[in-house]
Amino acid sequence: MLFGHKEEKENTRMPFNREFIGRSWKADHVYEVGREKIREYAVAIGETHPAYLDEEAAADLGHPAPYAPPTFATTLWFRMGTWPLTDPALGKAKKPVCLLGDQRVLHHRPIYVGDRLWFRTTVKEIRDIGRHELLHMEHRIEAESGEPVTTINDKMISRGTAAGVAA
Repeated sequence: MLFGHKEEKENTRMPFNREFIGRSWKADHVYEVGREKIREYAVAIGETHPAYLDEEAAADLGHPAPYAPPTFATTLWFRMGTWPLTDPALGKAKKPVCLLGDQRVLHHRPIYVGDRLWFRTTVKEIRDIGRHELLHMEHRIEAESGEPVTTINDKMISRGTAAGVAA
């Protein structure tokens, strides 16, 4: 017991719901990329290249507007990339936790000030790896026009939830 509260019951270990393979989820709103958001992000991570901060500097490099450092795409991933892990029907228990086993990011073009972006996640694969399970998700960031901007592939590992272990 912690601070007089009942401890939360540990969830039963259960395998992921394989019916999620092939399912997609799309954010219900557009993410609008603001100038100050890019500036704040760039300064926070110590990336002070003028093209991230200044319209003229970006234009001098042939860009239509200031653009975000490549890691800015993670702000959308952290904000919108939690599905399917938050969907109770997937079967993820609070414990054991999932670990990020691998992440690959492919930028098709920079993220610009003024972009209006959609975020979509697809479950590509769920499979046992020994005692654990691997959950492969693909996250796509696209402009409103449908133009690909960034593709993120995550491989999460759920500890101890393989079908034979969970039974």
